[in-house]
Amino acid sequence: MKDDDQDSYRPTHTKSLSMCQKSSQCLDFVDELNGNATQNGAVPEDEQDAQDLEQLRIHVPTCATCTATLANANKMVAQQRLALRMLLEEGEQKVPSTHTQIMAALRQGQGAAHKIGANNHHEVTSIVPFLVEHNIETPRPRRIRKKRYSAFAIAAVAAILIASFGLFSYTLPRHSATSSSAAASHPAAPTSVATLSTSIVPGVLSTWSSVVIMYQLNGTMVIANYDPLHEKSAVLATSLYAETTVNGVSHDGHMLLYSTYDGFRRSYFLYPQSTTDAFFTTPEKGGSAIWSTDDRSLFINTAQGVTQIDVRTHHTSQLLPTLASTSLLNYRDGYLYFVKGYQGRAYSPEGILNRANVTTGSVQQVTDCERGANFWLSPGGIRVYYTCPTQDTALHTVSSDGISPVPSVFRANTNVLIGYRDDGSPLTVTSVTSRQQVVRCSLNTTVQDTVVLNDIAPGAGTLTADAVAVAPGGYTLVAKGLYGTSKPTEQFWYGDLVTGKTQRLLLPPNARNVHAIGWDRLQVG
Repeated sequence: MKDDDQDSYRPTHTKSLSMCQKSSQCLDFVDELNGNATQNGAVPEDEQDAQDLEQLRIHVPTCATCTATLANANKMVAQQRLALRMLLEEGEQKVPSTHTQIMAALRQGQGAAHKIGANNHHEVTSIVPFLVEHNIETPRPRRIRKKRYSAFAIAAVAAILIASFGLFSYTLPRHSATSSSAAASHPAAPTSVATLSTSIVPGVLSTWSSVVIMYQLNGTMVIANYDPLHEKSAVLATSLYAETTVNGVSHDGHMLLYSTYDGFRRSYFLYPQSTTDAFFTTPEKGGSAIWSTDDRSLFINTAQGVTQIDVRTHHTSQLLPTLASTSLLNYRDGYLYFVKGYQGRAYSPEGILNRANVTTGSVQQVTDCERGANFWLSPGGIRVYYTCPTQDTALHTVSSDGISPVPSVFRANTNVLIGYRDDGSPLTVTSVTSRQQVVRCSLNTTVQDTVVLNDIAPGAGTLTADAVAVAPGGYTLVAKGLYGTSKPTEQFWYGDLVTGKTQRLLLPPNARNVHAIGWDRLQVG
């Protein structure tokens, strides 16, 4: 599409869309929702702003009205950039370079400079008629916020600066063609508008009806897809190697990444694309592997650094050698979140959480607990929840931007986070006498927490976070409970977090060491 195609800047028709109270907030946070607020990806300093942004990042992907609102705002930004580019090009044609004249005037002294300025009678070109002539719309007034500046404001400031530069250049006379002038450098064409960084919470939650499980059966590692409501399963892959790892389900729920280690090298496979031939191998035991937010890339950590792999072409790129042998946890908005292992341990999930800018390589410390663990990034990417066993048993929280790594206690009576509800509220497990309750923690200090499941695995002992898999949206879960002490047996449970009911699930006969990996959209049967 050409840059001057006017249809590309016409507002999207929204007559058929319903009203949404959050659409006005979307315009207030248009820069943050597009990931363009700051160069270092900082979280808003105001706590209320941070909470609002967290809610919007979860809400927008599920709301057609807010999605259309952001699309129109982005088109307006692109239109303003085009107007500025045209203004710059027009200014270059009207005002040649004055660098030589300025330097000569400074050498000749103030008097000569005054004489030069007295000979100029050109009028300053105003940006206002230009905008009116080209029918450039101005954005709606924004709510005033502390230390927050939008792309609209930046565009306005840029226009004022350009006008100021034009005023200064017109104070010097235009000389003949014999005077030297700098080569004109055209401003860059309008860049494509950044796409909204979508939340992990999907738009249609009802389709997440199965969960990936892994278990050992007669010496073979089995990776299966299990439908807990209909109690049926389908084997996805098998491996004869004991060190088989399911690295994770893609954000859209359509792909599965797993790997095997044969004692010499680690091989990575993608289901359903490559289940027989590995698409990537590394001559070592290897470390963690995670998905990019858009599921187009994989980040795999090795002793040489981070390898980024294009899922479609399998093209590899080496990144961030300083992150070698660390534990990758998450990727969000251009940052890789990783753990520097406690006491220098390689690929350890316990330690200090940091984040690295994939483009610049700069690293920011996020947490300050030397042996932090159970790190969870909030659905909107604003906060990080974690535990610090060396200090207390509380659940801590800190801003994800690494600028203010001073933690605060989110909840003092629980230390196991297992997932989130669709509004971003954390779901935790709290021990009450002999029960393990699932509690929905309110993000509003005036609203009390709610018990959504009275006993996650009736009669079981203490549960850990990796024994529970919560479906996106936080409406259902599956959990493994251990029963007995000397030779504990395993039982699998399904929990409905809306009705509060639980149901025991049947495991494959002779299956041992069952692990629930995560929910997916892969077909069963």
